[in-house]
Amino acid sequence: MTHPPFKPLFYETSKCVALYLKPIIRIQLYLRCPAFQTIHRAQNFRVADLKIRPEDFEIDGTLFQFGILRHYLFGNVPESTKLKNAAGGDRHDIDRYGLQIQSAQDQFGQQVPTDAQYIEQLEQQAFRMERNGPIAPPRRELTEDDVKSHRLEIERKRLKVRSYEFRIRNQKPPFQHFVELAISSGEEKKCEYVSYEKTLQEIKDYVLQKIFRIDAKVLMGNLQIGRDHFIRHLALFLQNPPHMFVAFPPRDLVPPVFHTQPRVADVVPLLKLRAESVEVHRLIVTGNLENALASLKPFRCETPLKELNVSAQPYPDDPVVRTAQFLNIVGASQVAEIQHLQNSRIHFDQLVGNEQEFHALVRKMEEAETMRYYSIGFRELKDAKKLIKRFRSLPGAVREDFAEIR
Repeated sequence: MTHPPFKPLFYETSKCVALYLKPIIRIQLYLRCPAFQTIHRAQNFRVADLKIRPEDFEIDGTLFQFGILRHYLFGNVPESTKLKNAAGGDRHDIDRYGLQIQSAQDQFGQQVPTDAQYIEQLEQQAFRMERNGPIAPPRRELTEDDVKSHRLEIERKRLKVRSYEFRIRNQKPPFQHFVELAISSGEEKKCEYVSYEKTLQEIKDYVLQKIFRIDAKVLMGNLQIGRDHFIRHLALFLQNPPHMFVAFPPRDLVPPVFHTQPRVADVVPLLKLRAESVEVHRLIVTGNLENALASLKPFRCETPLKELNVSAQPYPDDPVVRTAQFLNIVGASQVAEIQHLQNSRIHFDQLVGNEQEFHALVRKMEEAETMRYYSIGFRELKDAKKLIKRFRSLPGAVREDFAEIR
């Protein structure tokens, strides 16, 4: 049986196909097929799910990770280095000696130790570990893995001492560093390597710009900014001085957009794209909302969000917040934080903190305009019982019996 000769798609037909291609397939065509590059730039780019975290990003389930690997120029490679490279290397920027780049002061404004002081601390720690030997964790016996882990930790401290000594003497270290870009989808993983000459954030920005910088619009179903878990007690961090809490990760290791404290003046665009080039339907911010909105402002379209998911916190008077059709609040909110919100639907994933706050919330619900809806979610049955008890305690509350509905 003979097959008809293959006929390439015309430009307009190719644009229609490009619009409905899976994002990763479209990206691969764009990078490998010169004839497709014009089509990619001219057609809207649909992405169902984009997650941008401090160390990596994910497009529709395909994970892009960046790490710094150490390559020894001669001699044997320490076992701890082999294991670290296999795990993806350092996820934060380092200097030529493999040491974390730090400012002169820590997050509490205290002077950081000198290299000589770090060497003394590390040598004392390694000496105590060698003297005391491996210690079994509570309620179980010592295993071979515990012994190996103990030995590798001593090796890591010794290697760090050598790095500080190289830096003090301004000597060239016996290793080089490379950046690994690992692209993972399910069990499949591909890696590319380049010399470590730019910061990890610069490399990450370059890759994102290479993917999303087009002449048409980027249409995002879900955009997540921050890690996968919400900071449930963010309001507590914001209402108290920063020095009362240890920042995790340390502020020097992540861009300002991911900090818990407001850093609007220092925030740079999340994506280096032209103005009003990205349309977002559902925005998920697991950390500070003010920082996230500042990072979106340079390129986001003014189309109202269908849904905004955020941690409980003081909310800025921003058009993005005001016009969101559905506001989903994670964590216990205070009425003072939400009293100015005018969204048509507001959902709380748990009860407000105390009974007084709950009564104030109910009064706000009673005063709300028509066509405005509030809802409360529950993690456990006891939370539902607690809510019913609180409703019964309201002044003037009356119980009525309703016919059972199946």
